[in-house]
Amino acid sequence: MKEIRKITVFALMISVFTVGCEKKKDDKTLLYGAAALSASRSTTTAASTYTIGGTVSDLWTSGLVLQNNAGDDATVTANLGAAATFTFATKVTGAYAVTVKTQPTAATCTVTKGSGTASANVTDVSISCVTNVGGGILKLLSSLTTVVSVFVGPAAGTTTAGTTDATGTAARFSTPYDITTDGTSLYVADQSNHRIRKIVISTGVVTTLAGSTFGYTDGTGTAAQFNNPQGVTTDGTNVYVSDTSNNRIRKIVISTGVVTTLAGSGTAASVDGTGTAAQFNGPQGLTTDGSNLYVAESTGNKIRKIVISTGVVTTLAGSGTAASVDGTGTAAQFNTPFGITTDITNLYVTDLNGNKVRKIVISTGVVTTLAGSTLGNTDGTGTAAQLNNPAGIVTDGTNLYLSDNGSRRIRKIVITTGVVTTLAGSSTGDVDGTGTAARFNINNGITTDGTSLYVADAGNNKIRKIQ
Repeated sequence: MKEIRKITVFALMISVFTVGCEKKKDDKTLLYGAAALSASRSTTTAASTYTIGGTVSDLWTSGLVLQNNAGDDATVTANLGAAATFTFATKVTGAYAVTVKTQPTAATCTVTKGSGTASANVTDVSISCVTNVGGGILKLLSSLTTVVSVFVGPAAGTTTAGTTDATGTAARFSTPYDITTDGTSLYVADQSNHRIRKIVISTGVVTTLAGSTFGYTDGTGTAAQFNNPQGVTTDGTNVYVSDTSNNRIRKIVISTGVVTTLAGSGTAASVDGTGTAAQFNGPQGLTTDGSNLYVAESTGNKIRKIVISTGVVTTLAGSGTAASVDGTGTAAQFNTPFGITTDITNLYVTDLNGNKVRKIVISTGVVTTLAGSTLGNTDGTGTAAQLNNPAGIVTDGTNLYLSDNGSRRIRKIVITTGVVTTLAGSSTGDVDGTGTAARFNINNGITTDGTSLYVADAGNNKIRKIQ
């Protein structure tokens, strides 16, 4: 019995030892599994996120909204043509796609390098804007060679007037007085034909947008009538016309040719008011900042402002007395203000009989003289320079380009310094050439598409190009 008990106890001890070993083995297995899971978790990291951004060039007006991946918006503040930067608030993992959600006022912006898969912060999305204010495209003309040629109208050496719609030198005009552009087409106030003509820049094809015989009739295309239209500007959607002998401001919808009267009663006077309750006295040059029109009222010797959306007309500057006196608002005086342009912040006005270019700060109405003094043709700085009946004017945002009518020259003025130089032309004639070898005859309107200048050569019945 004792032997049996010993064997039983021994067997029991072996059993306990075996179970203990198995438990330790299981515990060790569990330990190894937890450690492995912990290690696995420690090596798994969250996916990386990156910022998306870039630059905007030639943005002069407000209202630009960009969007990334159809959900994240970024509003870009206008930087008066200088490069503006943007960064979207939400970081992304992987793909990005930047689009223009809302276009800025009087501008069209396009995106390049706007999509891809981010593997680092993206800073090279590029937004390029074409801003259509001031009567042309606000873009620095950095590569002008001053070569002057006939763009449309009778070939060099011939000046035949007419009304023919055609291409290039087969087209005919009669005293083309002013010119503007939306960057794709030119629009010409063809004064003696009482028409507004359209020229496709890429082809030189000329058509009649509106007008036929002289008169005053709102209507569509050639059913409308004008009386000596002498000023034009555009916001890219509409063309606005100084219908000078009718003393009215007219509006043409580019896509349809529909003509309406925006402001002016037809009576020659300088009276503020709304729409046709307002009165103008010899409206001449026109420009726009996208929301407002500014009118050089040549006979009334004032600068008038029209709110496009309402037709409300007010006097921004000028007393009505014919003189060249700097001052603020109606304390300033002009002597036949003729051409006008804007860089959004300021207006620049050719004071035809004052032989000056005047600057008006839009926000305050403060008028100063930028360049010119007495009648002459002298290049120089500020009032040391001389101008000779300056007419049309346009800006690329850095410089002013001036049709100096009396000298038959195209002059350039650096805005920041007032330095005046002669770009092209020297005396009366009809000669293509480079710089001062070219000749003009009653050069009035001038505009730029951001690459070249275009001049309404009224005395030669043609449109000239300076590239």
